[in-house]
Amino acid sequence: AEPIILTPAHSGTQKKPFTIRPYSEEQVTVKGSAVIKGLVWQEYRDGIMCAPIGDNTVGDFDQLFVNGQKQIRARYPNYNPAVRHFNGYSPDAISIERNKHWKNPAGGIVHAMHRHEWGGYQYEITGRGEDGELTIKGGYQNNRQMGMHTDYRMVENIFEELDSPGEWYYNTAERILYYYPAPDTDITTALFEVPQTESLFILRGSEECPVKFVEISGLELQHTLY
Repeated sequence: AEPIILTPAHSGTQKKPFTIRPYSEEQVTVKGSAVIKGLVWQEYRDGIMCAPIGDNTVGDFDQLFVNGQKQIRARYPNYNPAVRHFNGYSPDAISIERNKHWKNPAGGIVHAMHRHEWGGYQYEITGRGEDGELTIKGGYQNNRQMGMHTDYRMVENIFEELDSPGEWYYNTAERILYYYPAPDTDITTALFEVPQTESLFILRGSEECPVKFVEISGLELQHTLY
């Protein structure tokens, strides 16, 4: 639930570093996720299931893992591993014609390449204007501002785009998880995990009192927030 904090008190020496590693030949996984327990699923429509998060002590999340496999946040266009840009892109991803079918687009995320592909941009959708255009904030990730690429763009975290096996959407206001399971997934027995922390290990020192000679090895690190 919280990062493991290493301070100057954990410092070792060059010959004998402070070491965190698996005992003997054991396999050790350190996760920053919480398990969503007690999900009671109901059919929503067209293969989509829904379940209230209820009393689970989990905060908001931007990733979902089912039986250890990362699932796809509801998006347009649909995920395609064979496509290089965003695993699927479309010029009309945020067009007026497209977004007019979205009841509440706020909270959606727009990903787009730089107009000349000099990196990318990410924006949060904050709403929709009277002209039908989406209102967005962000885009600061690229220091060569020239606007979005006209073709290479996609949008995720849009409820109405939940239409493909493996996709999911979380209604944060109502705390309801929507999930479109693949045919071979038994959601009644599956393990649902959501990342809850950004970091697993933090070295917390200062210039005057640094953390020195720390070795972390042999661990599998999983499930942290973006």
